[in-house]
Amino acid sequence: MTGVMRRFSAALAAAAMAVSIVPFADISAYAEYAATHPEGFVYADGSKFMCDGSPYYYGGTNCYYLTYKSKSEVKNVFDDASKMGLKVIRIWGNLDVGKKTGKIDSQSGHETFEGNNDGTGEKDGVYFQYWDDEAGKPVVNEGEDGLRHLDYIIKQAEEHDMKLVITFTNYWEAFGGMGQYIKWYQMSQGKSVGNSKVDEKDTCDFYTNETIKGWYKDYIKTLLNHTNYYTGEKLMDSEAVFSWELSNEPRCTVDEFCKDDILYNWAKEMSAYVKSIDPYHMVSVGDEGFYNLGYQEAARQDLPSSAYSGYYGVDFDKLMTIDTVDFGTPHMYVDQWGFDLGDDDLEWIKRHAQTTSSADKPIIFEEFGLTDKTKRDAAYSDWLDIVTGDYYEGVEYQGFNYWMIASYLDDGTLYQDYDGYTVYGPEGIEKTDSTRTLMMNAAAKMEKKNIVNTTDKSTYSFDRSKSGNVVVNVSMKEGSISGVEVGGKKLSSEDYTISGNAVTIKASYLKRQELAKYSCRILTTGGNQPKFNLTVSDSSIPKPIISPEIISVDVNPKKCSDVDITMDRKTSEFRGIVADGKALAEGTDYTTSGDTVTLKSAYLKTLSAGIVTLKFDFYEGEDRELTINVSDTTGLDELDTFESYSNDKALWSSYSRNTGGNEVSLSLATKNGSKALAFGYDIGSPNGYCGVNHPIAVRNASSFAGVELWVEGDGTGNSLTVQLRDANDNYFEAQIALDFAGGKNIKIPFADFKAPSWQSGGNLDTSKLNQFSFYMGGDSAQKTGTVYIDDVVFYEDGQIEKPHLSTKSGIFDADAPSGVRTDLVLYGKSVESIIVNGKKLTGGLDYSTSGSQIMLNESWLKTLANGNYTLTYTFSDGNTDTFALTVKNVKSSHTHSYTAKVTKEATCTTEGERIYTCTCGDKYTETIPAKGHSWVKGETVAPTENEKGYTIYTCASCGETKKDDYTDPIGHRHSYTLTSTKAATCEADGEKVYTCSCGEKYTETIPATGHSESTWIIDKAATATENGSKHTECTTCGKVIKTEVIPATGEVSDKKETVIFTGSAKTSGWGQAITLSTTKEGGSFDSSVIEKDGYFEVQFKGGTDKAEVILQSWSGGADWARVSPTEVTEKDGIVYAKYSYDDFGQHFHGPGDQPGDFFRCIHARQFYQQLIQSIFDIIFILFSQSMSILYSTACILFRKYVCGNYPFLLCFLFRQILCPFVFYDITVIILFHTEAEVILCFSIFIKSMYLRFGIKRFDQFINIMFKISVLKQNAYFTQMDYTSFHNQ
Repeated sequence: MTGVMRRFSAALAAAAMAVSIVPFADISAYAEYAATHPEGFVYADGSKFMCDGSPYYYGGTNCYYLTYKSKSEVKNVFDDASKMGLKVIRIWGNLDVGKKTGKIDSQSGHETFEGNNDGTGEKDGVYFQYWDDEAGKPVVNEGEDGLRHLDYIIKQAEEHDMKLVITFTNYWEAFGGMGQYIKWYQMSQGKSVGNSKVDEKDTCDFYTNETIKGWYKDYIKTLLNHTNYYTGEKLMDSEAVFSWELSNEPRCTVDEFCKDDILYNWAKEMSAYVKSIDPYHMVSVGDEGFYNLGYQEAARQDLPSSAYSGYYGVDFDKLMTIDTVDFGTPHMYVDQWGFDLGDDDLEWIKRHAQTTSSADKPIIFEEFGLTDKTKRDAAYSDWLDIVTGDYYEGVEYQGFNYWMIASYLDDGTLYQDYDGYTVYGPEGIEKTDSTRTLMMNAAAKMEKKNIVNTTDKSTYSFDRSKSGNVVVNVSMKEGSISGVEVGGKKLSSEDYTISGNAVTIKASYLKRQELAKYSCRILTTGGNQPKFNLTVSDSSIPKPIISPEIISVDVNPKKCSDVDITMDRKTSEFRGIVADGKALAEGTDYTTSGDTVTLKSAYLKTLSAGIVTLKFDFYEGEDRELTINVSDTTGLDELDTFESYSNDKALWSSYSRNTGGNEVSLSLATKNGSKALAFGYDIGSPNGYCGVNHPIAVRNASSFAGVELWVEGDGTGNSLTVQLRDANDNYFEAQIALDFAGGKNIKIPFADFKAPSWQSGGNLDTSKLNQFSFYMGGDSAQKTGTVYIDDVVFYEDGQIEKPHLSTKSGIFDADAPSGVRTDLVLYGKSVESIIVNGKKLTGGLDYSTSGSQIMLNESWLKTLANGNYTLTYTFSDGNTDTFALTVKNVKSSHTHSYTAKVTKEATCTTEGERIYTCTCGDKYTETIPAKGHSWVKGETVAPTENEKGYTIYTCASCGETKKDDYTDPIGHRHSYTLTSTKAATCEADGEKVYTCSCGEKYTETIPATGHSESTWIIDKAATATENGSKHTECTTCGKVIKTEVIPATGEVSDKKETVIFTGSAKTSGWGQAITLSTTKEGGSFDSSVIEKDGYFEVQFKGGTDKAEVILQSWSGGADWARVSPTEVTEKDGIVYAKYSYDDFGQHFHGPGDQPGDFFRCIHARQFYQQLIQSIFDIIFILFSQSMSILYSTACILFRKYVCGNYPFLLCFLFRQILCPFVFYDITVIILFHTEAEVILCFSIFIKSMYLRFGIKRFDQFINIMFKISVLKQNAYFTQMDYTSFHNQ
């Protein structure tokens, strides 16, 4: 979108300091250095976040305005986030501006800058970096209006046990961002820059300009080594930092499809640089998670192109390969990115989790939002279910930060929902309360994922005079107990025992320890090491007393003074004061005089606002604690003290002359013990007055009474006007007559400020003052002069009119008994009651009153036991005040006789309680140690590929369970299941596909089953004179396997069978069926098959000596027309004659180019018959186009009866009738005829005519016809297709 501290061990602290001083030169060196993780730091362990040995899942939010808002407004957000259960807030760690102008804005009262990338640059007067012309580079502002704002955010995070994602810069112009670096560079080159934002493409120079990259690194180094004003730690040592982020939403549109990897290279360099300074904190890029798939692939997967194509120069997949980038940070705004709800949004969230899982890195849903509130809750519910792992199996995020939380401002209004995505933190904001509940529920789900080992109590007590062993019961969720540490020292096994999940610290050890409160922890083999406190006391030793135990201090230098604390040491020795583990310096931070300790104001002024605890160290008695409520009103009362100006020029930069009046002079002067304003005035002509204005940031002065200032008059009687302006442009003013000489403080109540005559109406709003002014006027003769002004402040009421105690504490010592006096300041009021321990004292009996003194009577004091008491005085006006009373050395002759009663039974994990009561009423309580669990071993869960195995133990007493005895994951083992099957067919293989849970596959082939041949199926039964037919087929697929002729049932003649070859062939190649027919002597074939080696077989009945083929029926069975088989066999009464192609070829062609027997025999024996046929044929050919149908028919009939053959002429006639214009296309004849005799006869005739009669004009035609005739003969054996035949 465009936008409490636990210290390290001494060793880790020293290591952290070493990192601060000497950054790593080689990033590879940081790995070993970071192998140990400081306490409280979150780190990435594979695809999980870990902290102190336990998983760290979280729900969180974003809040950019924390960077510049007031402390109370910052605290409001943290309070609300804490109530919602949120653990991580993402904030902006940059706020960059141009260069200073030396002027103050008249409306806001803030310093102004020029050359800003984001409007005015500063936010509410706050800025972190600015351009310095003299330095020639940007300079970091670490002051009150700079990084101190970030310091306070970190302090609040620590106090709320929360963590921060902190960005270094912003791709967008908000807060300056990358564009501000571009403008700084332009300034360094002497270029003039305005306040408009830098173009998006120019912004990308940020990644490649070496000078700019150097400035960016300088800022990172300064920020990480910056010492927090409030905590005293360097930022890189703070456990409140979750991670550092290189930028908010970096893009590089000049590197579309990441051709040059500009963003990747920059992120790799800068993340390594951060790690070289701070190896302990995580680093993220902060990108939106755009992919780089290319337009074509994005379209193929039906994904929104802008987010997936690589248009923005971001490659999420590749960024996740950078070693020094710890986790992924996708964002999502469906209404800005054009995503379809319920589709694109869910895919986006799921895909990023899968990407980071593959990269073995954690992932957080860092920003997301939807403005449509009618759809928002439903969409957020789905999104958060994915994040928490409740939507897709195996998909989860380690954290989420919704955009964005906001809360109440100092004026009582809510921060404005500028972008429509805000989900307010306070409960009961109707428009976002339902969404707030969604976020809280999701955060609670994430928190449940965190495995935490805990102790049953946070604090344990040991009294040396009466206590036994201390038993600490631990609820173990991971690992087992290996030891215990007290006060930073690991105990010897002689000093403690472990029984199950109970640790017993022996009394023999504790009795040797000094009386104090110790920080302790349970040492474990896995998970976190739970902490607890242990207080060692001794009731037989009188407790030292300090009074008071609670004080309030305002560190405002004008109000802060020394504070006295009274001690009653009893029998103990006072050894000093300790604050946060560090001893205060006696003589500097405090002084001791007898029983009084004085805390010096110089020390108190160094304290930060909040609660500070000082430990008064006593030996041998119990240490006491002083609680200090620290506030800081510094500057809230100041308008101008003139101390901050270095010279007159700087003074003029804050004041501007009223141009309607005369000229004035302003300068600094030494007056009133320090710097003061010398206001040189001229109230003569032409205007009669002069004045200057000083804008200020809006100030709430409603708690003050008025304005106070020091003025040195000049005795002229002229008038100094003090004017105030509020945010409503109402002006009010008051006059001071300068009828005195010398300096004095003057108070002007707000009630004395009146509206000037030129303003109509209005009321001064003292809660929103934004300017004060000085004017001079008057009617005295002296028109010029100089008046000196200093310490212009708001003042409070001079007299505190609330009744109160002036004596706040007292001691009753029974060894020197006397009443205890309390002094009061009553302001006309009276004391109505005094209450102690809920009992109201009786006036005149328990105490007596004398004027403004009350004496607590000795008789009542002697009824009290030794100890400390708080008395509450209530006055007649309802105000109250308290008095701290200490009673000591009260002795009793009574011998106690106690009766014990168990008031709380001990359980496995919690201590019980036994109260001993004496007949006199005295009581004391004894702790009954927790019993500790009695673990019984139960089910053992085997390890899986990715998860550890473990054994479940159940307590026989309380039923609580735990996991222990962990075993390592077994790693992935393939386990395949059959996922798809393609059945095999008779002729084609099938397959089985097996798939593992990891996606790995393999394929198994199922062999083809082969045909299952049926018995013979009769297609046509044979008759006496006609053959029948039969076939076999596959019983599975129905394909025909064999066909066979069934011979006619008539008797077969003993005469040698003559088979006449006159039929047609139906085949396209060798090895397929061919059917022949016969016309002579009743002979027949059953079937014929052409073999692959060039043979065909003929099946028939009648004996092996009857196998022959006659080439032409009209040959009369002459020898020249007979072809004998190569081989003859007989089986089951069927004769199989085998013929080869070559056998027939010899009859047609003969050897070489010589005519075969077939040609010679025709020439010798059939010449005359052929001649007659040829005459009719040639007449028909030559004149068919002009012949009548009647004549043509007559020719055909004649040839039929003369020659016994007609098919050639008939078909030729048919062709001429249909297509007379295609004369030479003889292929049509071939299509209509399959009998060799037709073509052979015709071709021989033409050939003989050519040879004998020399008919030259038919040469080409005759050659073509001869070739065709030969091919036609061969076609019965080779069966050429139509196309090749036609081409011939």
